[in-house]
Amino acid sequence: MRKLLLAVLPAFLLIACAASTRSTLSYSPVIPPVPAEAKKPCTATPMRRQPDGSANSADTEWSLRDARADLALCDARRGLAVDAWPR
Repeated sequence: MRKLLLAVLPAFLLIACAASTRSTLSYSPVIPPVPAEAKKPCTATPMRRQPDGSANSADTEWSLRDARADLALCDARRGLAVDAWPR
């Protein structure tokens, strides 16, 4: 009887310790979705035109400057949104 008790007790303890509990379950955190601001594509501002549909050199120059500034600002916003997203 004593030998049986010595064999059963360690086996019981191993089984009891191996049973999964809340603290030993595998932890897989839920990753939040990517912010919508980071997914939004950067597009340039449409070119300015005269009321009749034509564009002069001043309109073209300002449109190009605005487009570059808009793209840079959009890219910076997207970068901040991606950096703020937890990984």
